[in-house]
Amino acid sequence: MTAGRRKGAITTASGPKIVFATPVYDFGKVRSGEIVKYAFLFTNAGSALLQVSNVQVSCGCTTAGDWSRQVEPGKIGSIPIQFNSTGFASAVEKSITVSCNDTNQPSVVLQIKANVWRPIDVIPQFAVINLTVIAPSNAATVRIVNNEEAPLTLSMPECSDQAFAIELTTNQPGREFEMLIRTATPLTNTQSIPFG
Repeated sequence: MTAGRRKGAITTASGPKIVFATPVYDFGKVRSGEIVKYAFLFTNAGSALLQVSNVQVSCGCTTAGDWSRQVEPGKIGSIPIQFNSTGFASAVEKSITVSCNDTNQPSVVLQIKANVWRPIDVIPQFAVINLTVIAPSNAATVRIVNNEEAPLTLSMPECSDQAFAIELTTNQPGREFEMLIRTATPLTNTQSIPFG
């Protein structure tokens, strides 16, 4: 009688084998401008030295720190990732490609997710007033939306340029406002006022 393999026994793969504990990580709600970090942990479930040769991020907003380049069989390595949420204001998904000497899986794609939000949205961020010979006066509207739980109180905006007049309207007290920027006198050139 020959000995057979026991049912349910764990076998070690021949050669190096990379196994990630969490290939997708969700940061959840992240405030715009916040820098968040996470370390992807992986195990060498194989029988030979695992070598991680490269970690490639899909965007300049995501960077990889100093990762574990060589991991012995049965040991754990990590790949630290940093995500800069500046400039984002919605659901975000970014990928990280890991290259290694696992012949069955030489390239592994990891993913980070986040729901980036701004405490206050200014829409649009620039008020552009276009003028023509036919229409020497015009106006632009800017919405201000409070995404915080606490109510927002705005004081009356001031403009140092007498060519413009500004009116502030409350649409929802503490939550949403509208600002109308209009020409006070007819102008001859296109002018813009940055907000945000």
